[in-house]
Amino acid sequence: MIEELKLKIRSVVGDAVKVGREFFTYTNSKVFTLSEPNIVSITDVDKNGADLESGESYSFDSATNKLTIVANLVYGDELEVAYNYYSKYSDKEIIYYIRAALVYLSVFGCKDFELEEVSTDNYELYPTPTNKELDLIVLVASILMKPNYSEYRLSNNVTIRYPRTEDKDTKIRKLIVRSQSRTGLIGLIDLGATNSD
Repeated sequence: MIEELKLKIRSVVGDAVKVGREFFTYTNSKVFTLSEPNIVSITDVDKNGADLESGESYSFDSATNKLTIVANLVYGDELEVAYNYYSKYSDKEIIYYIRAALVYLSVFGCKDFELEEVSTDNYELYPTPTNKELDLIVLVASILMKPNYSEYRLSNNVTIRYPRTEDKDTKIRKLIVRSQSRTGLIGLIDLGATNSD
């Protein structure tokens, strides 16, 4: 569920997966530092224009952004590394914003959720939110991440629109209050159209 939550948040704030490619020449170290900070996965490693041979491999440490080649290399070998990455936010940053969103939901009387780290970088959300609550967490986190945006679009064809002059706390409060009075979110919800909170 947390992975789905992160993907939805990335979708709303416009942080799509991108494809990166870097080139290295082996001199004396089999450890190479990739330049993009939020790498999701290594998709291919070529040595001198060909895939690594059978038995040759590599490892990647996302904490240090270092790729280690476990293969026979000779001076001057050319390496090409392809990977997927996010250009705006790391998973840790997204988790930070999810935690902050949960505080807002609790403070504004929606529901109390707990985000627990069950193992390294593996989280569970308790109690399990409904789809509506999940979307509310997405929107609150998105407002925290991009407080100056005046419009947020969900993947289910829902658009939330705010007056440009409202601060993030007002946007979040209005959203939570409005969500508690609705059974579902459909179409355009203009939170600046009425004076009711």
